[in-house]
Amino acid sequence: MVITMRADYFDRLSEYPLLARLFEGSNLIITAEMTGSELRRSIEGPAAAVGLEYEAGLVERILDDVRAQPGSLPLLQYALDKLYEAREGRTITIRAYEAIGGVRRALTQHAEAIYDEMNPEEREIARRLLVQLVDVPPLGEYVRRRVTIQASSFRDKPAEAVQNVIDCLTSPQSRLVVASRDITGQVGNEDEPAVWLEVSHEALIREWERLRGWLAQAREDLVLSAEIAQAAEAWERAGYHRDYLWRGVRALRAQEWLADADATALQRRFAETSVRTLQGQIAGQVLVRYLWAYVGGALAFGLYAYLQLSSAQIFFAEGISRATSTGISVGLVVALTFILADELPLRLRGRVSAPARYVLAAIASFAAGIAVWISFSWFFLYYQPDTWENVILGGAGLALAFLVPRMLRFPAWAAVVWAVISVFAPIYITWVNFMPPLVYTRPDQDIAPFGLLMALLIAGGAYAPRLWRETKALTHRRARLSG
Repeated sequence: MVITMRADYFDRLSEYPLLARLFEGSNLIITAEMTGSELRRSIEGPAAAVGLEYEAGLVERILDDVRAQPGSLPLLQYALDKLYEAREGRTITIRAYEAIGGVRRALTQHAEAIYDEMNPEEREIARRLLVQLVDVPPLGEYVRRRVTIQASSFRDKPAEAVQNVIDCLTSPQSRLVVASRDITGQVGNEDEPAVWLEVSHEALIREWERLRGWLAQAREDLVLSAEIAQAAEAWERAGYHRDYLWRGVRALRAQEWLADADATALQRRFAETSVRTLQGQIAGQVLVRYLWAYVGGALAFGLYAYLQLSSAQIFFAEGISRATSTGISVGLVVALTFILADELPLRLRGRVSAPARYVLAAIASFAAGIAVWISFSWFFLYYQPDTWENVILGGAGLALAFLVPRMLRFPAWAAVVWAVISVFAPIYITWVNFMPPLVYTRPDQDIAPFGLLMALLIAGGAYAPRLWRETKALTHRRARLSG
């Protein structure tokens, strides 16, 4: 048995230890570049075997073209095939060699001719199909890859139109793509053997400028497509276990890629399942963050209300009741302000530009921040505030407390510090003007402790889940480094 392998694929043998042993020692033969005499024999021998001869000087011209372009043996093979078809009697002529474009352009000239004969829709299908049949390794040149004919269907193109293009590219007159039937493989749950498509000559990928232009435009998508294909195959082999799905940013990248990609059924299923799982996780995280922000806001305004009522010598039971209702009610609006500032920019990603996302989030969170102080006035003091400047300043402080960390991607500890400053500053500035004198007796002594306590509760509640996750991740990283 003879096994052949390209030299640039040797590193992949490490994934298959049993197969790698077959390539050790005397079993491994590395083929070198053909010498001049070997090239001449490979050109003249097959022709002589069927009674053909080359016109004088043609063999030397072919040899010169081959030597001028390293790695051109696949092109030579194709050129010789075309010369055989264009023979005149029993002679292979220089005129025929020039007509096919020589060794360098014989294949690409043929590909251009096939492409030019297609209508616009067929050209679009051919472009997408040929790009799909190319793999982009992280390093190195483009290489061809096999794709099942079932995976080469496009959702926005009629199946009949796609099949017509496949028939054109695989026809004996074209042979740009070859189709092979795998009798050991099956398609899905059907008993039908798998039919594979692949580019007939890898030289076509290297030499056809039109195809290389398509590949250059789609390179990033091709790299991501290859990553998703590998991950999807691993997911399938693992019995579709959820641990093999993509998470976080990778799932979002897969979602964006899926919108315009010619994905296979397995790739699409993998990407969609990853996105649904991520959305479920995000929904759960948002709910937890909302609850923590609610708890922080409720404690802040409820405790503040109770302390102020106590200083005003309000009856204990009445003070507890009013402080509780105030905290429960105002805490909802505080949590809403946090969600609008922190979550809305993420929800709008991909729909509007980055500046517009944050402008909309700023307007929404600012309005909710104002509603916090208005609701506090109604539930606690039973009056409509007439100092609107202070209400606006307090609302702006709450909005900035939650929006700036999202815009600048602060770590959790920095977000807490910023939120404390943003919430405390308006309270400290506007406290005396905002609250009626009846509520407290010694404002100069009470402003800083109450305001700081409120800011700490609000900021701590909003960022407690993130602070916990980041602290836990940092602990794990330090443990790995020390281990």
